[in-house]
Amino acid sequence: MAKNLQHFEVFRQHLKKAKAAFALSRLEEAVPFVLLPLLLDIREDEVEATVTDNSFQQSRGKRAGHDRGTDAIMIEADSSQSTVHIFNFKYTHKFENTERFFSSAEIDKILVFLRALLDKDPALLGDMNQALTDKVREIWAELEARPTKFLIYFASNLTQGFEPSEKRRLDTSLAEFSIPPAQIETQSTIAARFADRNRVKIDGQFKGIHKDLFELSTGNVRALVLRAEATQILRLLCNDPSLRNNAAHADLAALAAARLDESAFDDNVRIYLKQKPTINQNIKATALSPENTKFFYFNNGITMTCDRYAYPSETSGPIIQLENVQVANGGQTLHALFDALKADQSKIGPIGVLCRIYETKDRELSSRIAERTNSQIPVDTRDIHSLDIEQINLEQEFSALGLFYERKKAQFADKPQDKRVDSEKCGQVYLGFYEEMPLEAKNRKRIIFGDKRETIFNSNTTAEKLLLPLRLFDKIEELRAATASGQRSWLNYASYYILFALKKVAEKKNLDLTYANLAKISALYGKAVALVRKARNVEKKALGDDFADVLFFKQKKAQVAIAALV
Repeated sequence: MAKNLQHFEVFRQHLKKAKAAFALSRLEEAVPFVLLPLLLDIREDEVEATVTDNSFQQSRGKRAGHDRGTDAIMIEADSSQSTVHIFNFKYTHKFENTERFFSSAEIDKILVFLRALLDKDPALLGDMNQALTDKVREIWAELEARPTKFLIYFASNLTQGFEPSEKRRLDTSLAEFSIPPAQIETQSTIAARFADRNRVKIDGQFKGIHKDLFELSTGNVRALVLRAEATQILRLLCNDPSLRNNAAHADLAALAAARLDESAFDDNVRIYLKQKPTINQNIKATALSPENTKFFYFNNGITMTCDRYAYPSETSGPIIQLENVQVANGGQTLHALFDALKADQSKIGPIGVLCRIYETKDRELSSRIAERTNSQIPVDTRDIHSLDIEQINLEQEFSALGLFYERKKAQFADKPQDKRVDSEKCGQVYLGFYEEMPLEAKNRKRIIFGDKRETIFNSNTTAEKLLLPLRLFDKIEELRAATASGQRSWLNYASYYILFALKKVAEKKNLDLTYANLAKISALYGKAVALVRKARNVEKKALGDDFADVLFFKQKKAQVAIAALV
């Protein structure tokens, strides 16, 4: 897979956060503190005890020695079995160097270590650092006490994993030790884990009607289309696990006492509004009407994605098992049906719905399914694209910076205002700054998630790239508000032009447009305002009484005039 700046930055920002939190000396030392909690059930404060990397041991003032290619080892033990997780980590600081294969030399290091470890070679104890020596002794004790299995992980922010023949060599060699194929984590898979990290997994089952189903499988996706009772789907998606996992449960009073688990709707671009727009009222009214038996024909149905589905073939009324189910389309329908259930349980029974279920672990494909199946009622393009993988990556990257990136409107309404970052606002400042389109930034917001979406939000768009113009704009607005009202009337229309002027002045001074230069660029505020004021005054003098600030800053000539003065 090609290198992806967003994927690179998501990981880097989390490493920076961990480096600060654990007082680490180098960024690469933070890798296990970030990856182990992603890969295993381990807290961040438990990670240091697993680290065997020699450079880390030295930075902590501990006894040096070989680490034998290992960077961390975690041992899980219970009365019946032990599992030893062995990790090899590598980190590349420069994005341009990430599009390459993992080094095959790391394979040889791990294989040599494993052979000596499983042979209980006493020579191992002579040259290893203390952390690895302790781990080896612990592993040998586990091997004596109970059955022990080994799992091997190679992880890096490189893009390619191992060259295919080397990966086959690795897995063949591991098989000789009765060890499963190594788990490989690359730039893209690490980013995908961040994207899924906070998602609550919803598992459950529901019963189909008769043999009314159709299945198709293509590449990395399976599709199942069938008809089901509405109560079955509502129960599948409720917040009571005991109801979700019992397709035979028929107590509608118990279901009505529960509620829909909103975690199942993370991939649905529609937010069910409490004011219930007309179409939601109509869905509920149909469900409660004498025509509710025709609901199947009146409604577009439900689209769900999942990691896995299974059901018995050639069975009437099959029970379908779903793992990590998400509603991609139909959130409005389901919420309206649940309202109808609460209003009158007797009316909900005859209602059937069409269900489309897609099995895939490809997050980008899941996002596209959610986007392209949402056509039942108008949805703002911002909300449709909130499921783009680029938007999800940005949310994770901003999270590492302690900020809440709102892919959807009011997504983090319960968070402090100064910590919230609005995706539309990011698009506006991007247009005004990088694209030099101040007029469009203020007056043509639709193009942010329309014609300009791929320009603004793509795999090269990082949190820091967005934060630079966003923080510059914040200062512009702050200083505008602090200016005496009699002096600032024209400033009310000029904010995006001042942002544009800041960029032009910074470029003239050969300042790189990077977040690291925020303070230097921000210091040019006075110069930028002076340029915009001068362009405005020239036009005002030319037009006399016909001049109006609101009209001047709604014309392209304002931008042209400012640029000519830089």
